[in-house]
Amino acid sequence: MTVLLVFAIGLRLANKWVGLLGAAFYAFAVLPIQLSHFATVDTVTNTFAYLAIWAAIWALTRLEPKFPEDQSKLVRIFSSMAPYLLFGVPWAQRLPQINAVVVALVLPLVEWVRIRRMNEEQREKGLLLAVRNVAVAAVVSFLVFRIGQPYASTAWFL
Repeated sequence: MTVLLVFAIGLRLANKWVGLLGAAFYAFAVLPIQLSHFATVDTVTNTFAYLAIWAAIWALTRLEPKFPEDQSKLVRIFSSMAPYLLFGVPWAQRLPQINAVVVALVLPLVEWVRIRRMNEEQREKGLLLAVRNVAVAAVVSFLVFRIGQPYASTAWFL
C-alpha cells in the first residue's frame, strides 16, 4: 500500500516516471522490507503518514472549480480535513512515533501555502478559515487518536 502511495505522490507532483522511480526506490529499500519482515507497527504508521501527506498534496493541487458554489460541501470539507483526519491514525498506532510528528508539522504548512496562493482580498477570509480548519483538525486528530489508542488515558501526560 505504501508503495502505491509513493507512486501516487510522485504522479501528483511530477509525472508517472517520477512516481514509478519513487515507488521502486521504496519497494527495494532495506528498512521497509526489514520492518515488514518483523511485523512492526512502523509499517502501518508509515502507510498512514504517507496517506496523510498524499491527502495534503491532493488538497493543494486539486483544481478549483470555475464556480465555487458548484463544488459540493462534502468535497470542500474533505479537502480541508482529510490530512488532519488521517494524521490521527499513525499517531494512534504507536505513541512515540517521530515521523507522525513530522506529518503534524506538514499539515499547518498546507494551510499556509493555501493562504499564500490567494489574492489580497481573499486572504483575510482565508486566514480565518485556515485557523478554524487547524483548530477543528487538532480536535479531530486527538479524537481519532483517543479512539485508536484507548489506553492512552492511563499515561500521565494525557
